[in-house]
Amino acid sequence: MPLISVIVPLYNAARTLSATVRSIQARGWRNWEAILVDDGSTDGSLPIAGALAADDARLHVARNPGKGPSAARNHGALTLARGDILCFLDADDLWTPEKLAEVAQSLLGGEADAVYDRVGFFTEDPACITSRSTVPAGPLTIPMLLAENPVCTLSNLSLRRAAFVAAGGFRADMVHNEDLDFLVTLAGQGARVTGIARDHVLYRQSAGGLSSDLDAMRQSRTEVVATARRYGHDSAPAQRRATSAT
Repeated sequence: MPLISVIVPLYNAARTLSATVRSIQARGWRNWEAILVDDGSTDGSLPIAGALAADDARLHVARNPGKGPSAARNHGALTLARGDILCFLDADDLWTPEKLAEVAQSLLGGEADAVYDRVGFFTEDPACITSRSTVPAGPLTIPMLLAENPVCTLSNLSLRRAAFVAAGGFRADMVHNEDLDFLVTLAGQGARVTGIARDHVLYRQSAGGLSSDLDAMRQSRTEVVATARRYGHDSAPAQRRATSAT
């Protein structure tokens, strides 16, 4: 049973962190570690993380203050993680009990380099799902990603460590769309990213999220398009659709 490393970047997540960690601990897959990387929280998240780790040796706490979520994920995945399979989970999202076993089965028993599931969206009560994402057939391509990213959130991305290293990790200079840029890089390098048509990820929606900074989102989208062009994809039509939609 191979080790799966779960990377949890956290910043001021005192209200939700315990529930997120419990959702990892509820797994049927037993051989895992979770690395909680604090990005300089000021709300008591770090003591909560420490208390959780004191009760479970599979939990590890690290600090990477003030460098942003991408740097926190990279620090956890590239420097601290010991597993050959990497999963990412934001400190306010949740997983279902079958998540890690499904990931392991898909990555160990098939040709996929990375996998994702369906995502259920909720506000406060995870039992009240307002909408769900879809999983298209076949591996993801750059045009598919630019049209509509079905992975939706990094809480929904699991991959082989070798694929993550080959892609260079997440761009720490990007505040928005760093997940999409990374997926475009993965696909551009020939990695096989496939979907699991099951509901394993619960995404907590909150006011004042990324959509509140539209100028930065537009700029980051331009950078994603530039990444796609480096892999031979002229995505101007998709860019125009994305810009007109905002």
